[in-house]
Parts: sequence; structure tokens; C-alpha cells
Amino acid sequence: MLDTNLMALLIASLASHEYILRHERTQANMIEDLFLLQRTLGDATSIATIPHVLAETSKLVRPFAEPGRTRI
Repeated sequence: MLDTNLMALLIASLASHEYILRHERTQANMIEDLFLLQRTLGDATSIATIPHVLAETSKLVRPFAEPGRTRI
């Protein structure tokens, strides 16, 4: 199961690795952290989460500036 910060990191990275460094909540995470997350998820066929995490993740990624917001 992913928490809010890891979910935000994953979502931002799916749009572009550059967004990780631009957003205040994900810039603390380095590219190496993303690669570790990707390796950890590895061959997972699904990601488990709960509604609360999805709601908080939505709040975290909403402040992304354009064009990132559209891509996310």
C-alpha cells in the first residue's frame, strides 16, 4: 500500500521526472527515491490504497503549475 507522499511522487513521475523537482511536496524526493519506488513496485499488477490517500494525493498534485497539471 502506498501512502500519500509516495503516491504523489509516483503520479508526478508518470507525467515527467522533471516535475518531481518542481513541486514543493515532491522536490524533497530525489530521482533515486523514484527509482527505488519503481523497483519496489516492480512487477506489481496493482497498487492498493484507500480513499483517504487518494483524496490527499489529489490535494497534493493539484497545485502543480501548467503544463504539468494537464499532464498529470
